[in-house]
Amino acid sequence: MGHNKNKTLIIGIDAGCWEYIDPLINQGRLPNLQKLISEGVRGYLESTLPPITSVAWSSIITGVNPSKHGIYDWGQKEADSTEMSPVSSENCSGIPFWEYLNKSNIRVGLFNVPMIYPAKEIDGFMLTGLPDTPQFNEKAVFPYKLHGELSHKLCKFYVSDMIELLKEKGIEEYFKKYKKVNQLNTQIAIDLIKEFDVNVFLINYMITDHMNHFAEDFSYIEKAYENVDLQLGVFKNNFPDANFIVFSDHGSRRVHKTFLVNKWLYNQGLLKLKQKTYDELGINDLEGIIRLIFEKKKYAKGLKEKLVRKAIKYMLYILKPFVWRQLWSELQKKFPALTDIFLNMPTCDLTETRVFCSQVGNLYFDKLSSDYSILEDVKSKLLKLRSDESGDTIFCEVYEAAELYRGDKISDAPELIMYFGDSVYDLDARIYNFAKDSDGVFIDRKKLLGNAGDHTKTGVFIMSGGGFVNMPAEHRFDASVLDLVPTLFALHEVPISKDFDGKVLWDTFSIELKREKIAQYQESVMEKKSIAQKNPEDIEKIISGLKALGYL
Repeated sequence: MGHNKNKTLIIGIDAGCWEYIDPLINQGRLPNLQKLISEGVRGYLESTLPPITSVAWSSIITGVNPSKHGIYDWGQKEADSTEMSPVSSENCSGIPFWEYLNKSNIRVGLFNVPMIYPAKEIDGFMLTGLPDTPQFNEKAVFPYKLHGELSHKLCKFYVSDMIELLKEKGIEEYFKKYKKVNQLNTQIAIDLIKEFDVNVFLINYMITDHMNHFAEDFSYIEKAYENVDLQLGVFKNNFPDANFIVFSDHGSRRVHKTFLVNKWLYNQGLLKLKQKTYDELGINDLEGIIRLIFEKKKYAKGLKEKLVRKAIKYMLYILKPFVWRQLWSELQKKFPALTDIFLNMPTCDLTETRVFCSQVGNLYFDKLSSDYSILEDVKSKLLKLRSDESGDTIFCEVYEAAELYRGDKISDAPELIMYFGDSVYDLDARIYNFAKDSDGVFIDRKKLLGNAGDHTKTGVFIMSGGGFVNMPAEHRFDASVLDLVPTLFALHEVPISKDFDGKVLWDTFSIELKREKIAQYQESVMEKKSIAQKNPEDIEKIISGLKALGYL
């Protein structure tokens, strides 16, 4: 191991932004963040485009841009379909940073980190994170013995539980549960750091992002930052000599209106609709109609209803599609009015659709429509699009893939990537929301679940501890999420991979440490493992969770 024998603790404040943090620091409400800044450096951290968890974290983990790791969205577009199958670490072609560190005899711990499910073998420990971990099972941890050891300790709070609690109890109970989860997870993480004696540790706190999405009252967002600040204090008290890297995967903004992007494409004649057939009805439709039947007919209430629906849901996962169709047929006989809601729901007609948009703002063109003239026409119209009320432009920029990405997987990229910047708009691409406003393409976002806030590409970073310089708070660095791994490697004197797209933030290091650094480079240390077969039950649970969050 190199000269820097101190631990490095990397703390993710999901969706953190200085616009939210600075006022709280000025009010004295974030004392631990304030202390880290006063003893180190701070800066702006540019995320990926689109600035979403799946894409940003895949780049953070691998140190490469999306056209090298191959993740552009929450889903991967299926051939000849507008359906998006959920992505996971199995779809990521980059090499995770801990494999390089392990080869250099540096032990690593990971806790609640997105885009690493299912857990892989590691010299250290790994607990996979939200929102792509479907449940706490033996595939969510390594070493696998931790599953048994932690099952009775962890407060399991996965996406399905979150959305159900939010709908039933409201934001206050949701926030209280999240605080409890964070407090418990922090203590478990500290125990694991000590047990496994890891040199590098990474944890992510999502409470700040989820409060920004779901809380109408901004005070919950402020309290979320205070909660994360408390966790930072616990880590600092337990590891006072450690180096700290605090960062966010993207920034935050508040939104007030929603742009129905696929309805706009429909109005432009670029997207066509048709009615669903029995063959196109899937497990999520079945879950939806069963939930609706319980709500309308009041067959069970409270805990009994939850248990019955969970049992039915479990049975659906193990049934085959031909059984689903038989079940649909029986349900339609008994509840024709309710089943017609789903059968009459339009879906995209692939034979006629030229362009469609995913839920994160990626535009995909069919083979016939990908010529440059059509692409330029769509891009130009979107950039000229203005609000009905204020006359403001909706999009900050609309990028072509080649403007953002360089790598051997650029052919998988969407043709256009829309970015709102600091706009008060977000988008909704779901076909079933067309009817929310029969006339226009702009809608009051309160008509849709959640999304009181969304993301920007400008996040934050703080580097503090013996390995880093102490700069005045007003001196701010500009960096990229791609710079985090190269800088971590330099801090621990590990050669930098030639694959990395980021740079070492040399100016953040202390003079004593910087003099010892020599820029080194290495080839990729390991071949990418073959993609494993995904478990169908996991896939359905992940899809259900991502749709509930509005990501798919």
